[in-house]
Amino acid sequence: FTNQIHFLTELKRRYNEKRLEGIIFRLKMSLKEVQKVQDIETLMGIEGSASKVYFEALGPIFKKLGWNFSGRTRRPPTDPVNALLSLGYTLLFSKIFTFVETASLDPYLGFLHTPDYGKPSLVLDLMEEWRPVIVDSLVIRCLAWKIFTPQDFTDTMLEDEQEYKIKLTPAGLKKFLKQFQQKIMKEETFYFPLGKKLKDLWLLKEQVYHLARVLKGEEKEYKPFLLKHTSGGG
Repeated sequence: FTNQIHFLTELKRRYNEKRLEGIIFRLKMSLKEVQKVQDIETLMGIEGSASKVYFEALGPIFKKLGWNFSGRTRRPPTDPVNALLSLGYTLLFSKIFTFVETASLDPYLGFLHTPDYGKPSLVLDLMEEWRPVIVDSLVIRCLAWKIFTPQDFTDTMLEDEQEYKIKLTPAGLKKFLKQFQQKIMKEETFYFPLGKKLKDLWLLKEQVYHLARVLKGEEKEYKPFLLKHTSGGG
């Protein structure tokens, strides 16, 4: 919630979008509710409702950038913005999964997302603090910089890809992969635990290894990466 609130606050300032004020307030109230929760089911219920509100808040911003977005649709993505978000989350998932395995953690044994066969719950847990930091901010930037046009998307599907309704063309995919790589490999953000700037990819790695140390008893508690404690974040 904290990173979503910070991200929306920055968007409100940047795009002079006063309609975000009420949504930011609602998310702050949800954050207070979370601090009182006693069970995982209630926590995930609050998270689900807040997530819906958060994505609805992005609609006016995407509209100003010339793209329609009425909310998050995953399977299948029903518009170009959702296609970009889905691809971004998939790439983020892959990076975190790799770091979880190299840290000798079990990617399928998480804390918040319910365990299920073949469901990497820990990776999904760790993704939550990074979605607005890495992916949402990147999608906003790409559209603000007019890197993509409607011609970069297609609803033509191959027979074995029926789960996708809207997706990037090969040329559009190449553009996004380039932007994602530049985001995580070249941009730096101040990382308080080490007292220095790190490339975004190494921020992901440090947080995963931080969790591993906590689970081993080498550090006291897990502290998530928070945008409000940085001077940047993409």
